[in-house]
Amino acid sequence: FKREPQQKRKRNPVKYNLEDALFVVEACDKISINNINQEYFIQLQKIEGIDIGEAILISYVSYLNKQNNLSYLLTGDKRCLKNLNVPETNQITGYLQGKIWCLEQLILKDIEIYGFQCIQEKIYPVCDCDTNLKFIFGYSRESAEQEVREALKTEIRELRKETGNLLYPYPPG
Repeated sequence: FKREPQQKRKRNPVKYNLEDALFVVEACDKISINNINQEYFIQLQKIEGIDIGEAILISYVSYLNKQNNLSYLLTGDKRCLKNLNVPETNQITGYLQGKIWCLEQLILKDIEIYGFQCIQEKIYPVCDCDTNLKFIFGYSRESAEQEVREALKTEIRELRKETGNLLYPYPPG
């Protein structure tokens, strides 16, 4: 939040509201050490490409689902998801089947709900933070809606191939 926004191709500089961000963070529930399956956590830490924060979140969401507390994991980390789809994690991922939303799914759903123009106006100026989004939404010019939708769907299909049944079944097909 402290970084000055880059101005190279943005019409309007992005202003981050640190107070709003902190309010959201402080309003969120804290993850209790008691709700993290230590065995799962240790097992996840041994897998290359899954860092400690991801191991905590995955262990926590898996624990909640095991307790029949329907929960989802939202992530933009495709590397982690791909590395999670290994036989050693079957006991953990069994509780995550269809419970993970990737960033592209969330963006596609937001386009469906709020409209393309609204989402493009929010993402295009800051898409430099994600290489994939930079190509999807356009580098030197804004991409057209149909191009963006198809590119998002392609990314989701490719990730599904590499993650088994972990992703939420949106969009269908």
